[in-house]
Amino acid sequence: MTGDAGGTTFRRDIQGLRAIAVGVVVVFHLWPHRLTGGFVGVDVFFVISGYLITAHLLDRPPSSGRDLASFWARRIRRLLPAALLVIASTLVASRLVAPATQWAQAAKEAVASAFYVENWILVGSATDYLAAAGVPSPFQHFWSLSVEEQFYAGWPLIIAATFALARRRGADARRAVLIAVAVVAAASFAWSVIATANEPAAAYFTTPTRLWELAAGGLLAATGTIRLAPVAANLLAWFGLGAIAVSLFVIDSSTPFPGSMAALPVLGAVAFLAAGAHGRGSPTGPLGWRPIQWLGDASYSVYLWHWPLIVLAPYALDRETGLADKLGIVALTLVLAGLTRTYVEERWRRGRTSTPLRRPFQLALAGMLVIGVAGAAQGLEVRHDERIAASKQEAALKELAGCVGAAALARPAQCPRDNAGPVIPDPAAAAKDRPDTFANTCFETPPYTATPSCEFGTGPVRIALIGNSHAAHWQPAFESMKGVTLTTYLASECATVGSLLTFDTDKKAKGCLDWTNRVFDKVSGSQYDLVVTSQRNVRSIVGHEGADRIGTLRDGYRSYLERLTRTGAHVLVIRDTPFPGTTIADIPTCIASHLDDQAACSAPTSRWIPDDPLADAAEQVEGASVVDLNSYICAPERCYGVNGGIVTYHDGSHLTETYARTLGPYLAAAVQKSLGR
Repeated sequence: MTGDAGGTTFRRDIQGLRAIAVGVVVVFHLWPHRLTGGFVGVDVFFVISGYLITAHLLDRPPSSGRDLASFWARRIRRLLPAALLVIASTLVASRLVAPATQWAQAAKEAVASAFYVENWILVGSATDYLAAAGVPSPFQHFWSLSVEEQFYAGWPLIIAATFALARRRGADARRAVLIAVAVVAAASFAWSVIATANEPAAAYFTTPTRLWELAAGGLLAATGTIRLAPVAANLLAWFGLGAIAVSLFVIDSSTPFPGSMAALPVLGAVAFLAAGAHGRGSPTGPLGWRPIQWLGDASYSVYLWHWPLIVLAPYALDRETGLADKLGIVALTLVLAGLTRTYVEERWRRGRTSTPLRRPFQLALAGMLVIGVAGAAQGLEVRHDERIAASKQEAALKELAGCVGAAALARPAQCPRDNAGPVIPDPAAAAKDRPDTFANTCFETPPYTATPSCEFGTGPVRIALIGNSHAAHWQPAFESMKGVTLTTYLASECATVGSLLTFDTDKKAKGCLDWTNRVFDKVSGSQYDLVVTSQRNVRSIVGHEGADRIGTLRDGYRSYLERLTRTGAHVLVIRDTPFPGTTIADIPTCIASHLDDQAACSAPTSRWIPDDPLADAAEQVEGASVVDLNSYICAPERCYGVNGGIVTYHDGSHLTETYARTLGPYLAAAVQKSLGR
C-alpha cells in the first residue's frame, strides 16, 4: 500500500510487484469467487514495506531522538495526507448515501482509521458472532494500513536500540540487526501459527500475527545484497511470482490465515525481491510497461479509494452492482488515485527543507482531531435521532392498535399490510434491539470452556432454554409470560447434536461437544418442567459436510433428544425461524433504505424458511413436541422485514427483542399445551 521508503534506490521490479499486489486485491474485492486468494496481495505489500523500511533504516540508522522524529515525519508526510483525505471523504459519503443504520459504525471506524487502530476494532467484531454477520464497513481496509503504521512506529526503535547496544559492546551492528530481526520474525511467525489455529478470525487482523511478514522483508534487507548470475536471478524472480500466483488460487476464505499458509505468498515476495532481476528474460521487462509502473506508483491511493467505492456504490445506485458498475468502480478508482497521487501524495511527500520538524506532527494531529470531532458529531447525531424516534414510538404503537407485530399476521383480515407506514423501532435502533440473552454473561462463545446461564422471571414453572443464537432470540417471548422462571444455556454457533461439528479449529469443535454434554447434565431428568430448544444449523457433523449434511444432523439431534427424554425430561422444539440472510444481508439496513417501500425488504416464503433437522428429529422422538410459529413471522406467500409496524429482525437472521415480545402469546399457548401433556 505504501510508497517509497525515502532514499532507497528505485527499482522498477518493486513497482511492478506493487502493481500486481494492488491489482489482485482490487479484483478479489470485486470478484471474490474468481480470485479466491486475492487478499494475499496485502501480504505481498507487507513484505515490500518491511524490506524498504528496514533497508532505509540500515542506510541511515537513527541514533538520536531527532533522527527518529525525522523518520516519523517522513512517514507522516508520505501517508497521512492521502489517508485523511479518503477517510474524510468516505465519512461524508457514507452520511450522504449509506442508510442511517450504518452512520454510527462508520463514525466509529473513521476515527479508528484516522488513529490507525482499525485492525483492533475489527478484532473485536471478528470474534463477535452477531457483529461478524453485519454489512461491511467502508473503512474496513484500513486494518492493513493500521498494521503498517504500528510497524513504522515501533520498528525504528528496535533498529536504533539494536545499533546502540551493538556499538556499546563493540559488535557488528548490521549482524546484530540481522539477529534481532530474525528473532522478531520467528517469534511472530510462531505466534501467528498458534493464534490462527485458535482464533483465525481475530488472528487475521492483529499486529503480532502479521509482524513476521513485514520482518521477512526486513530480514532480506538486513542480509544485504545477494549477487546471483543473471539466469539464476531470473529463475528466482519467476519462481517468486509463481508462488504468489499459486497462492491466489489455492488459498481462499476457508483457509486458516495468516498462519503457515501465508508463508507461500510471503516467501514468494521475498524470493522476487531477493532476485533483483532486471536483465533479459526477467519479469522486470513486462513489469516495466508504463501502465504497470503507473499502477505501482499509484498503488497506495488505489488501495485507499477502491474499497469505499465498492461498499458505497450499491447504496448510491440503489441496487447490487453489476459488471458495468464494477468496471465503473475500477475506472473511478484509477481517476481518484491519479489525482490523489499527483496533488496530495507528491505535494506533501517532498515538503520544504525549511519546514520545522514539528510541523508534520502538528498537521497530523490536527487532521486526526478533525476526523475525531466529525466522527463524534455523527455519533451524537445518531443517538439524538434514536431518542426522537423512541419518543414517537408510543404514539406509533397506539396508531397500530391491535395490529402490532405478530398480531397483524394472526389477523390478516383486520390488519391490512402497510408497506409505507412508520416502523418500530427506528431502523438504526432496530440494529441494536437484541435480547439480554446475547450479553456475555448469558452467551457462551468459542472455545466453549464455560457453561454460563441466566435466569429470567420468578414464577413456579421452571423452563430451560438451550441452543444457540436462534434459541436466544426467543427469551423476550418467554419473559412476557406470567408464572415462568426461564433459565438459559446458550452458545454461539454450537448445536446439540452430540457429535463433533466442523469449526475452523479442533479446539472449538471439542469445546462445543463438551458444552453440549455439560448442558445435557444440567437439564436432564426432572430438574425443569420443560426443556425448550431452537437452533440454527450453520455447521456440519465432521465427515458429513456434503449432500448428507442435513440428514446426519437430523440423526444427531434425534440421538441427543432420545437420550434427554429417556432421563424424564420433557422437550419442546421451536421450529427454526425464517432466515432473511439468503436474500437480504441486513434487514434494518434494507428498511432504512426503503422506508417508503418496505416490500423491497421481502422475499417469497420458500426462500426464507430453512431446513430444520432439529424439528424434524423431534417429531420422531417420544416425549418431545414441536411448535411452528413461523406463520406469525411470515405471511403465507411472502416474508417481510416489517410485520405489523415492527422491524422483525435486528440483522439478517435474528428477531428483534420488540418483535419477539409480540410472539409471546402464541408461544405461551404452545408451552401450556406441552406442559399439560
